[in-house]
Amino acid sequence: MNTIYLISGPCGCGKSTLSNELASIIDKSFLITGDELHNFFHGKDDIAWEDRLKITWQNIIAITQIALQNQLNIIIDYVVEEELPQLIEGLTGYDFELRYIVLVASEQTIKNRITARGDVELINRAFFLRTKLMNSEENIPYLYDNNDKVLKEETEDILNDTRFIYRFRASRL
Repeated sequence: MNTIYLISGPCGCGKSTLSNELASIIDKSFLITGDELHNFFHGKDDIAWEDRLKITWQNIIAITQIALQNQLNIIIDYVVEEELPQLIEGLTGYDFELRYIVLVASEQTIKNRITARGDVELINRAFFLRTKLMNSEENIPYLYDNNDKVLKEETEDILNDTRFIYRFRASRL
């Protein structure tokens, strides 16, 4: 059985760093970076945010299906707000274990990271998402505070701690 590692969290929390590290150490891994898919949109007519998000998740699901068909382990690096049921429904019929991790670095850590990469316009959005994700009842069992953790410790926790195994509701079983 293959594993899907779904790494969520606000901007600046370390999703990409952790996802890249996991992809480098997990056998037969396939990294899906939601931001790259989200940035595929081009042209002079701006596509509404909701439509871009919807299409991005459709692409994530389709690519994940293909990776599962090819017996790959998948790491998905993208913010998950309300899309988890959509992802699970889109993968019905596939045999996999889902590890769901919601990174929640401190606001100061997030601010420092975003400022260092020059994306200061994302700070307020990151704080909003952090609060939203931390207060979601669905996310609470999967929250992971990665403040003061080194990358090696984070990856070991994600790979070994069974609390990150997503417990599917009976409707999927």
